[in-house]
This record gives sequence, C-alpha cells and structure tokens, in this order.
Amino acid sequence: MVANDYDPLARGYVASLARPGGNVTGVFLQQIELTPKRLQFLAEAVPDMTRVVVLWDRFSADQFEAAREAARSLKIPLDGIECTDPPYDYERALAGVEGGHRDALLLITSPVFFVDRQRLAAVALDHRLPSVFAFRQWVDEGGEAVDRDTESGN
Repeated sequence: MVANDYDPLARGYVASLARPGGNVTGVFLQQIELTPKRLQFLAEAVPDMTRVVVLWDRFSADQFEAAREAARSLKIPLDGIECTDPPYDYERALAGVEGGHRDALLLITSPVFFVDRQRLAAVALDHRLPSVFAFRQWVDEGGEAVDRDTESGN
C-alpha cells in the first residue's frame, strides 16, 4: 500500500500505523500535515499576497481540506480549483479564477499532478505565479523550461 495523498488511518483502511493488520505493508507520506506548512511558507515568501489558488483533484481532496483550514487560520483567501477528467486543462482552470485575480499557487500532491509536473511548472511560469510545490521535481522541471527558453532565445 502506498498512501501518499491521503491518511489511511483516518479513512479506516488500517487499524493503526504501527500495526495495520493482516498482511498490509507500505509507505505513508504525511502530505496532509505538510500542506498547511507549505501554505505558511508561501505566505512568508510572498508577504503582500492576497489570494492563493490551489489546484486539487480527487486524489488530493484531503490535502485541499487541510489547505482550506490553514488558509482560514492564516486569514488568506483561497480559491480551490478542482481538476477533473485527466488530462487536466490547467490553463483553463486558472482562467476560471474569479476576476482572474491570483497572487500565488499552492500545488498539492497528486499522482496526476506529478506526471504533469513539467506542464504545471510551465503554467506557473507563464502566469508569473510564485508557487510552492511538494517535490523538487517540479522545480527541476520549471528550471529546465526556463533554461530551454533562454537557450532558444525566447
């Protein structure tokens, strides 16, 4: 079992993390607990931020709820955009933000987002959105896109 985007204990899939029961073994990455911290880092990095956009899908719904709770306590308006039916159209999703106003992007983890990391990094760069991603691979992909554009003279 790999529980990257949800809490298997909270969902009742296992009796406990120490003794899950049966023949279950696996990995549980605590992305839900890290999501509020990522939002806090984003708020510190972009102090004049007034609105954060969070892309989420069915795999990352628990993280989105954690982001919403953290945004309330930090008093940061948060626009959640649910992505459905892969392949996701990130440009269209961001274009649908009320009034087009967004100051930053918090991207939570999802297997689909991970596969689309190069596209997501490019969209964040195109929209000039300060962003927090869960894994270094997004930064690497964005850095490669910037390097390629620089090398090609764009």
